[in-house]
Amino acid sequence: MTFVFFVKELLKWLVLLSNVLIALLVIGLIPALRKLPVIKQIYAFMHGKPLLFAWIFSLVATLGSLFYSEIALYDPCRLCWYQRIFMYPLAIMLGMAWWKNEKHIVKYAIPLAVIGGLIAAYHSAIQFIAAVSPSVTDTCAAVGASCRTPEFWAFGYITIPVMALSAFILILFGLWAARK
Repeated sequence: MTFVFFVKELLKWLVLLSNVLIALLVIGLIPALRKLPVIKQIYAFMHGKPLLFAWIFSLVATLGSLFYSEIALYDPCRLCWYQRIFMYPLAIMLGMAWWKNEKHIVKYAIPLAVIGGLIAAYHSAIQFIAAVSPSVTDTCAAVGASCRTPEFWAFGYITIPVMALSAFILILFGLWAARK
């Protein structure tokens, strides 16, 4: 087993687990279900260390994107670069905010996570529509790598933009918890 294979496997399982966490966090937004023990434990952890929670996800996403482009040698498309523009500063900002316990950074980090998440959602939609309808034109292909064709596909839905979207959503949950 090669290092690249191992890291790809690790990342796909981390994304699957993060998607389960997102589902549980969304369930926790429903007042009647907020009293479930697992939901209480997740929210208690987040409220205790929300900036750490957000920073870890931004750091893993940043390192994951660098792994795919620099080690696995996937050529990032234009939309991948736009997502990176919004993710990379979060890894630095949130790490420093957690270290210094400066919660005021949340108001600056939320717009980065929202815009990056919207780009990741758009990119994911392009890839899923292209999978269903291959006749969709690729606006990025003339510039570099295809935005439409996934370099990575796991569990029938996990692509690199889905990985980024998952990270942005979890970062937003952490920032939401830190704003209080």
